Amino acid sequence: MKGDSLLFLIVISAGLLPADAMDQSTPLPEPLTLEYALSLANELAPPLRRATAQLQVAQAERVIAGSGYATTLSMSARLRTIRSAESGSTLDDHRVGFRVNRGLYDFGLTRSRLDAADASIEARHWHLIEARDAQRLRVMAAYFDVLLADLEYVRDNEAMSIAFIHFDRTQDAHELRQVSDVELFESETAYQQSRHSRFVSAGQQRATRSRLAIALNRPEELSSELALPELDSLARPLPEVEDLTQQALSNSPTLRALQAELTAAESEVEVADAGDGPVLSGVATLSEFTRETANGDRWQFGLEFEMPLYDSGQTHAQVAHARAAVSGLQAELAERRHELRQAVLDIWLELDGLGIRREGLEVQYDFRDLYLDRSRALYELEAESDLGDAMVRVSDHRLQAAEVSYRMVLLWAQLDALVTAHESLLIPGEVM
Repeated sequence: MKGDSLLFLIVISAGLLPADAMDQSTPLPEPLTLEYALSLANELAPPLRRATAQLQVAQAERVIAGSGYATTLSMSARLRTIRSAESGSTLDDHRVGFRVNRGLYDFGLTRSRLDAADASIEARHWHLIEARDAQRLRVMAAYFDVLLADLEYVRDNEAMSIAFIHFDRTQDAHELRQVSDVELFESETAYQQSRHSRFVSAGQQRATRSRLAIALNRPEELSSELALPELDSLARPLPEVEDLTQQALSNSPTLRALQAELTAAESEVEVADAGDGPVLSGVATLSEFTRETANGDRWQFGLEFEMPLYDSGQTHAQVAHARAAVSGLQAELAERRHELRQAVLDIWLELDGLGIRREGLEVQYDFRDLYLDRSRALYELEAESDLGDAMVRVSDHRLQAAEVSYRMVLLWAQLDALVTAHESLLIPGEVM
C-alpha cells in the first residue's frame, strides 16, 4: 500500500494526474464543459490504473535485478544435547549464528539486469503517457457524441412535430372526403417513422451520456447539460504531411515504448549470456556456542567464488530465447513505423477533405438561412406553409456542420498525440 501511494504521488508531480484526482466526491458541474471533462481524463480510470500498475511492476523488478550486489543478513540457531563418549555425561551443544553475505562482482550479470530493468521502466513510462493520451481522446469523443445526439434529437423532434401536424390535417381532410385512404395511410406512415426516429434519438441522448460518464470514471453521474466548446483548432493551418510524419516517428509514445522494450530485450540477451558466469561474494559470520570445540570459531571472514561448470544447455537455450525476443520486437517496431506513417497520412487527408466539406457547409448554411427567412415570410402571409420543413432543414444542417467540426477537432487531437514531444516521467533507473 505504501508503494502504491508513493507511485501515485510521483505520477501526480509529473503532471499525469491532477492533485484532486483522488477525490471524486465533488459532483460534475452543470453545464459540463469540455475543459472540465478533460481535466478529469487523468483520473485513475481503469486504463490508467492498469498502466500505472505495470509501471509499478517494472520498478519492483528493477529492485530484484539489483539484488546481485545486495547485502543479506541471516540467522541460524541450533538446540542440541550430546553425550560425551569419554565421560558418559550429557552436554549442551547449542549454537546461534549470524551470517552477512554481499555480492562483490558477477562479471557484468547484475549490470545487464539493471540495464534491462531501466529500459523496461522507460517503456512503462511511455505506455502510461500513451494511456493518458488515449483517455483524453476517449473523453473528447464521448463529449462530442453527446452534443451530436442532442442536435440529432432536436432535428428528429422537429421532424416528428411537422409529420404529426401533416397527419392531423390529412385526417381532417379525409373525414371531409378530400383525400383518399392511400394518402391518409402515407401520412400516418411518415408520422410513425419520424416518431420512431425521435424515440431512437432520445435513447442515444441517454446512451451517449452514459458513455461520457464512464469515460470520466463517474459512471453514475450523467450530465444533463453540456456547454458548447471553443473549437480553436478549426483555424489551425495544416502542415505538410512529410513534416508531420517525421515528427510522429520521433515523438510517438508508442514507438518510444517499443524502442525501450527493444533495448530491454537486447540487455536480456546479455543477461542470458552471462548467466553461467562466475560470482564473487564476501561472507562474514558471527557464532556463539555453549560448548567450546576445536572448530568453534566465533568470527569467520572470507571470500566465496562460484563458477558454474555444466548446465545441460540451459544457458544456450536462454540466449536463443532472448535473441528471438529481440528479433520479434525489431519486426514489431518496423511494423508500427509503417502503421504510424499510414495513420498520419490518413488523418492528414481526412482533415484536408473535411476542411473543404466545412467550407461547403458554410455556403449551404447561408442558403438555409435565407430559405428559412423566406418560408417564415410566406407563412406570415399565409401563402405557403413549408416553415416547418425549412426549420428541419436548418436543424439538419447544424447537425452536419457540428459533425464535421467535431470530427476535425478530434482528428487534430489524435494528430497532436502522435507528433507532440513528450517528456519521460522519471529518470530511468530510479527506484521507488
